[in-house]
Order: sequence, then C-alpha cells, then structure tokens
Amino acid sequence: NNIEVRGFGTFKIRQRKTRMARNPRTGSPVEVSARPVPVFKPSKELRAMVAGIEEHLLDDDDSDD
Repeated sequence: NNIEVRGFGTFKIRQRKTRMARNPRTGSPVEVSARPVPVFKPSKELRAMVAGIEEHLLDDDDSDD
C-alpha cells in the first residue's frame, strides 16, 4: 500500500474517519462516511533541501535592504 520514492518521500493510503459536516446550501448536518485518502510524507533529504532553499530565499530578501 506504500509507494516510496527514495530521496523524495512516501505516498500512503490512510483511512479517514466518519465525521459530521454541514450541507453548504441548507446548513443541515450531514454524516460524511469513512473513506481512503492519499497522504504524502516527505523524506529527510527533501525536507532539508526545502529548508535550505527557504533559508537562501530569506537571506536574499534581507540583502535587498
């Protein structure tokens, strides 16, 4: 059930619980049934790379002053 892309992350299917929601048209409560949803968990390498890019972008913004 898992798809792993090394250096990028892992895709999984997680079961979402039954929950109560509201019909936007009428405002009446509606039960939304449990269903599978895709979930992505980034790898440590991807998180580190994104953090480095954000840090680099923030440094560039500071040098404009």
